[in-house]
Amino acid sequence: MNVDQHGMKGDTMKNLISVTAKAGGTATNASGTTTPTALAVEHRMDDSTDLYLPKGEGVFADTVRSDRPASFTLQNGLQVVVIPDHRTPVVTQMIWYKVGSADEPPGKSGLAHFLEHLMFKGTSKHPANEFSKAVLRAGGNQNAFTGLDYTSYFQHVPREHLGKMMEFEADRMTGLILKDEDVLSERDVVLEEFNMSVANNPRERLAEQMMAALYLNHPYGRPIIGWRHEIEKLTREDALTFYKRIHAPNNAILIVAGDVAPKKIRSVVTETFGAIPTQASIPLERLRP
Repeated sequence: MNVDQHGMKGDTMKNLISVTAKAGGTATNASGTTTPTALAVEHRMDDSTDLYLPKGEGVFADTVRSDRPASFTLQNGLQVVVIPDHRTPVVTQMIWYKVGSADEPPGKSGLAHFLEHLMFKGTSKHPANEFSKAVLRAGGNQNAFTGLDYTSYFQHVPREHLGKMMEFEADRMTGLILKDEDVLSERDVVLEEFNMSVANNPRERLAEQMMAALYLNHPYGRPIIGWRHEIEKLTREDALTFYKRIHAPNNAILIVAGDVAPKKIRSVVTETFGAIPTQASIPLERLRP
């Protein structure tokens, strides 16, 4: 959960693959680009010595066809995008909240990133670490990242575990429970992250000052991870107030990509997220100075 100045955390900017690529079985090489992991059938040409070429007109002669992407919006305002990709029996669920460090109240820099950390502390239905353990038991992975204008959480799991992942994600949209001891310990984690990624990194210190100079009196000038002296003062009340103000279905986009059918996903999403109430205080259009 490391944040850099451009809206991703640590190496997440380089390593975060596109939703369709993650769901479709691709790998990231050392340069950060994605390459297909599917195997090609090879045959040896009669007039060759050591030259091997894939059979067929291209490298991937037998391409798995997928349905076109689909999108819809629930009555409570949750926007949903479904990207079918049947190459592998896996699925990626990502939920994007339309809130980032630029939406923080003055004097509370780092609050969006801090809340991202706290979102893993559990609810009344699912205690801390239950979500993470469920992902691990399924053989999947998960993470989250914060930007200037968004915060996102994702899980990459076998397709049969998607329903459970949706239940966890819908539950923590409005059911987060924070204890003082959890908040204080996690604040120390964020401060140590600041020390490692910013305070001891000349490049990031320079980027921090450049952004502040480029965006005078503008929220984009604040570091995503926050100013250290303001991180030190963030409290449980700050986190809960911010959470209740911005976490709602009408402030989120749910993306499901992988071995799924749009029609079936619509019914599952409606059943899982449909009962969560709309937050009336969230404006239809977000304004920036």
